[in-house]
Amino acid sequence: MKKLIALGVAVITICLSSCGGGGGQLFNGASTLKTSVSNLALAVSGSPRVVTVTNNGTNIASNLSLAISPALPSGTTSVSTCTTALNPSSSCTVTITPGATPTSAAGTAPIPSVFTFSSLNAGAATVKVEVLGIGNIYQGGYIFGIDDTTPSSSSISGTVMAQSDQSTGSTWNNGINLVTNASSLTDGATNSSTIIAAQGPGTYAAEACSGVVDGFNDWYLPAICQMDGGSSGASCPASIPNIQMNLVTPGTISATGVGAGALSSSGFYWSSTEYSASPLTYSWIEYFNSSGGNASTTGIKSTSIRVRCVRTLTQ
Repeated sequence: MKKLIALGVAVITICLSSCGGGGGQLFNGASTLKTSVSNLALAVSGSPRVVTVTNNGTNIASNLSLAISPALPSGTTSVSTCTTALNPSSSCTVTITPGATPTSAAGTAPIPSVFTFSSLNAGAATVKVEVLGIGNIYQGGYIFGIDDTTPSSSSISGTVMAQSDQSTGSTWNNGINLVTNASSLTDGATNSSTIIAAQGPGTYAAEACSGVVDGFNDWYLPAICQMDGGSSGASCPASIPNIQMNLVTPGTISATGVGAGALSSSGFYWSSTEYSASPLTYSWIEYFNSSGGNASTTGIKSTSIRVRCVRTLTQ
């Protein structure tokens, strides 16, 4: 086996037929390489994740090779069990362990490292690999929450905030106040579904998140604790990732470079959480300052204020 590294491209070439013994005659015919995933997202300093490569053909995949371009970010490593050849219906794995450096800086979309698996008698199979951190732009928005508890054979989950406002002036209600029972402090997706089911078609805050934004149609109006890090009277759990703490606070903005790209204008934003003490008339709102800082309060549902939607990452 030879390992060549040049110009930021790592190439592992696994040779059998050219290493003597006339092994090439075993590999006549086609093989089919298939990877377990086409995209793999990892968290900075997070859990290792595994790509499985399978030969779905009827012949041995010979001279198996793996090329990685561009190179993985500093500190991220990969270890392969793939050897000289892959028998029909057999598999091998590549385990990727993320380091502390993301694929790209916060406030930017990552350019993935492409893992290309190929053999002498099979077409290439590829996997796009990205190491992600808070503030990266991914799947349509700025990452403000990362869930690294998903199975090692799949990508991380998490939450992102849309890159721009979906409305600069929407009411929470659909023309008339009613209690929708959108009471969750932490689950904006369920709140939004509940609000839309109760209020029906119209032009209002939760409905503003129901369209297609940056190619995704599963956005929702965030719950108050997805927006606020605990300064509100809503008694938000400390464990809930939130926009204020991870994208808006002055220290975080300075550290990640997200800044005005994340929130270009200061203002009040609707949450999807009704105010439990007076749910007929009030819902929770959040004030974000584009230069940092925030505050939570309640707003009358008929007030017209901003909407910024969020979504959960798909795997």
